[in-house]
Amino acid sequence: MDKLAGRIIDFNDDPRFVSDLRAQGLYGAELVDIARLDDLPDSAFAVKIASGGHTHRRFPIHNRVATQLSATYLSAASDAGLEPEITRVASYHVKDACERFGLDVPAIACGSVDPGTRDVTLVSSDQQGFRSIEKVAEYAHDRIASEFCNMGPERRTLAVQALVKAAGCDSIRSSMLWDYVPKAQYGPTFFTGMSMRGNLVKRAEADRIPIAGALFDQLEIELKTADPREAPKLLAQFDKLAGLDTRYREGLLDPYQTCWGGFALPKTARACVKASVDSILGPTHDRGSELEYLVDLEHRFPANDAGFSKVAAVACATVDSQSWPDTYKAAIRRYFA
Repeated sequence: MDKLAGRIIDFNDDPRFVSDLRAQGLYGAELVDIARLDDLPDSAFAVKIASGGHTHRRFPIHNRVATQLSATYLSAASDAGLEPEITRVASYHVKDACERFGLDVPAIACGSVDPGTRDVTLVSSDQQGFRSIEKVAEYAHDRIASEFCNMGPERRTLAVQALVKAAGCDSIRSSMLWDYVPKAQYGPTFFTGMSMRGNLVKRAEADRIPIAGALFDQLEIELKTADPREAPKLLAQFDKLAGLDTRYREGLLDPYQTCWGGFALPKTARACVKASVDSILGPTHDRGSELEYLVDLEHRFPANDAGFSKVAAVACATVDSQSWPDTYKAAIRRYFA
């Protein structure tokens, strides 16, 4: 049994951190993309944890910003009951990195450790994760959904993948977010996205930019043999070279939507959506006019309530999949638009 599965230990495990636009604005440029963490050497992490046949490298210390964040998360993890052996080894290397980068050394207790030691093996303790991953995942999902329109394509993908890494694919309860989960094959929207680009390229050629057509032809050849999970990178490069990366807000499907979009949510996720959303947002009575439902929604979900934006994001993302009366669906769209 992997005793670290689903636990939030450092900032790369925490979907709230990755989905926080302010935090990413402050730190994002200095951090390594989650997809590239495996490329870092063991020395870039404070501890390696073996658990249930898996090895987890935690608390990055490869630069000043990562070290500062790791020190903060390690302090919180220690206070919340992280295993003493993990704390002891990680603390030694985090403190050493803080001194190396001229940071204030955190007040984290640690005993003597061989400087070359980074390995910790968890062989006992059935202790649960020190934070409820289900509650964190639910919060993070709704937070990401509410901020989705303000995120660029890369940030959307990073936020969604962080959520999936921390809580699994079943944590995705919105088709809007599901489009940004990597797929092993091109999705139903692939042809649409490529056709849109083809039409834009023809216009560019008409405007005497012949290189756009040559680039598009080369792109189509490369995509035929590319791994769909890596294909968005090729598409993003093309969009930038062809000047199409400014068209996403005008309706052009971005590289991730083009390659991975259009798949239905997994059945378990759809069941979760239906059960949770219906219990919160479902109509209080089965028959009513749109106006009657609007009055009911205003009473149940005041627009000045602190959680209104989160409820609105979930409502708009899931209303089409619900079996509510058409007048109630119309009221939902109108009220939460």
